[in-house]
Amino acid sequence: MRRFAALAAVVVGALASVTVAQAGNTTVTNITFPVDVFEFVPCAAGGAGEVVELTGDIHDVARTTINGNHFSMTFHENVQGLTGTG
Repeated sequence: MRRFAALAAVVVGALASVTVAQAGNTTVTNITFPVDVFEFVPCAAGGAGEVVELTGDIHDVARTTINGNHFSMTFHENVQGLTGTG
């Protein structure tokens, strides 16, 4: 859920920064946010599975272009220093 909220914030921020007066321009938005989530890993603990806590940062880049009535957006995400403890 946090990841979706962060993605929504990036998209809203990118769209808010582009206006009709800037048609044809491209806006690039960079955001880095911390991650602290728990995920079930079924192959851990000899196949018994266990819950693993993942911590680190996620870096998102959104590139938004509006050209006339054409809208395009590319989105790239990579993790930085993500570690898991289980």
